[in-house]
Amino acid sequence: MNLEHLSAATAITAVALVLDIVMVMALVYAVAKFAGFVVERRKDGASRGDAGRELTASEARFQAVFDGSPTGVAIVAPNGQLMRTNRALREMFETVEAEHVGARHPFFSELVKGGRESFSTKIAATGADGEAGFFEVTVSLIRDDDGRPLFAMAMINDVTERERAERRLVFDATHDALCGLPNRSLFLDHLAEAFVHVDRRCSAVLFIDLDEFKFINDSLGHVTGDKVLVGAALRLQEMAGARDVVARLGGDEFAVLVRDRASLAEIEAFVTHAVRSFSRPLDVDGRDIFVTASIGVAVVDGSYERIDDVLRDADTAMYRAKEGGRARYALFDQTMHAHASWRLDVATEMRYAVERREFYLEYQPIVSLTDGRIEAVEALLRWEHPRLGSIPPSKFIPVAEEIGLIVPIGRLAFERACARLARWKRNRACDPRVRMNVNTSVREIVQPDYATFLRRTIEAHGLVASDLVIEVTESGLLGSGKPTDGALERIKAVGVGLAIDDFGTGYSSLRYVQQYPFDEIKIDRSFVSGSNGALASEPIVSMLVSLGRSFNVSVVAEGVETAGQAARLRALGCPRAQGYYFAKPGREVTFDTATRRRANVYAVRSATGA
Repeated sequence: MNLEHLSAATAITAVALVLDIVMVMALVYAVAKFAGFVVERRKDGASRGDAGRELTASEARFQAVFDGSPTGVAIVAPNGQLMRTNRALREMFETVEAEHVGARHPFFSELVKGGRESFSTKIAATGADGEAGFFEVTVSLIRDDDGRPLFAMAMINDVTERERAERRLVFDATHDALCGLPNRSLFLDHLAEAFVHVDRRCSAVLFIDLDEFKFINDSLGHVTGDKVLVGAALRLQEMAGARDVVARLGGDEFAVLVRDRASLAEIEAFVTHAVRSFSRPLDVDGRDIFVTASIGVAVVDGSYERIDDVLRDADTAMYRAKEGGRARYALFDQTMHAHASWRLDVATEMRYAVERREFYLEYQPIVSLTDGRIEAVEALLRWEHPRLGSIPPSKFIPVAEEIGLIVPIGRLAFERACARLARWKRNRACDPRVRMNVNTSVREIVQPDYATFLRRTIEAHGLVASDLVIEVTESGLLGSGKPTDGALERIKAVGVGLAIDDFGTGYSSLRYVQQYPFDEIKIDRSFVSGSNGALASEPIVSMLVSLGRSFNVSVVAEGVETAGQAARLRALGCPRAQGYYFAKPGREVTFDTATRRRANVYAVRSATGA
């Protein structure tokens, strides 16, 4: 344990010793005086009567100091038997035993033989009140006039409160105040111990981050967020083995030192169980809150020279797990260092990208499968960096969310999309009914002023609310549960449309359609774009189209790449689609090429016999 943890506790001990020192000196002096070991020179010709009176006075002084001392005192014979105890000592223990006065300590026999003058020890014992306590014992040797050992004097102080205060200070310095888990400093101490036995069995560090925890804090408040953290800590402790160490590093980050497993496979089994455990909701005040976890794993082996590097690598692996879709784990390998460096570079450059105007929008039409008309256009955010090149949204959007830039970037995208739609309408470049779909992060929609921002931006560009559709990915909604309800209702109150993007990829699709005020579902391309030009999963597409029809929700199929796919979608009753078959995303939409798209749809109609 680090020495700085003990500084406050040491100060308490020092103060207590200073307060006791005067009484101790007086007591030692009185005992020595009474025993005849402090010899004062008498005046020449002192009478025997004078000596008797001095002895009587000395005994009185001894008795007063001995019995009046708040410190427990015992006179102990060389054989360990108690010769005399004072009132304070008798009040400390129901029955004063030899171990209470140091007579059973290994140094006692050495002391009474004259081998040492004193020793101190601390014992844990049951006090007179029946409660466990801590007692500080100092045993000193008393000698006769010739220096021969005569007996021992033990002084006993009840230091229970001081010990508890010291332990509390040490605990507070090494543990998280909210969850009661070891903090980073103590975790690293345990990790250092694991380094000593690195060649014995398999150990690993797990770096755990709760997915979308900021969203919970923003939507439900910090009190609920703290309860979620406590629940997560308890869940980790329930899974951990007796020698494992669970720590909270700060915020929503935890670490587990998994110790002494037989193999890496056993560690991976533990991590898999941990990921699955977090798929179950946490009960917070009777309310189910879903919070998944992304976990990075670094194996503790002989290749590491510094313990901090193990935690760093586990952290790096955790980010790889997040990039892989969250609610999963990743095992660290050396290639991740380069990726982590690239990610840091992206995060740094992103902070300047807005002012450099490196972000821009591309647009992709959403086409009616009935007549080929462009009914809407989806605005797609892009980033072209002068050094890093074109960075896909799947790479930079997660980073923007993590570093807190997704809100300003998302608002910039919405403002530019509104400006482009307004220009099209003003120039009569498109059908007046064309709408603009804009992708939005869940972190944006839960902002308290988001609905106000939408309303003001739409009005500033001379548009009406029904011209815009806000798209939220189903994966973004996963685990959010009720907290988004109020935000979605506020958006609907503005008058814009709401769409679920990547629909069907989550486990609660039907619940979203039932509970949330969505106007549109967009079938994920993984169900549409098959390798052979056909639909990838026609039964699922058919079910989702029927679901939309049953709930009176519009349906759009994403990722249409072939005439065959478009034909089957129309045959299944899917009303709208988008994809490369109709148009690739571009910085402009040339609406006068609608005739070609319409011709494509007519070809589809002919192929299906419609």
